[in-house]
Amino acid sequence: MIFGYLLVAALTLIGYFATIPIFGYWGAAGFTVFSETLILILTSIVVFKTSKFVAGFKLLPKILIATAAMLVCLKLTISWPVWILFFEALIIYFIVLFAINGLSKRVVVDLVKLK
Repeated sequence: MIFGYLLVAALTLIGYFATIPIFGYWGAAGFTVFSETLILILTSIVVFKTSKFVAGFKLLPKILIATAAMLVCLKLTISWPVWILFFEALIIYFIVLFAINGLSKRVVVDLVKLK
């Protein structure tokens, strides 16, 4: 797994040097997404090889809906202080996710019990 991290880090660093001078922060953002996606793929392969577990994507549409709702709320309040935006994003995301059954009551109770 360390080899995978090193490979992704090297590729991303090369990508940063190649794209940031031309595209600025969009180049950095693109290669950040690239690196996180590649890590996801490599990690999924390692997890599958060791445990035969395959993650499902049935929650993905609900996660995207909650993310879109959070984005809309953040866009409407962009001038607010960052620390308020952080808590706003957190609250909106989880309320919407809970409202559309992307997060069950059992999971919430289990998370609260972790204290």
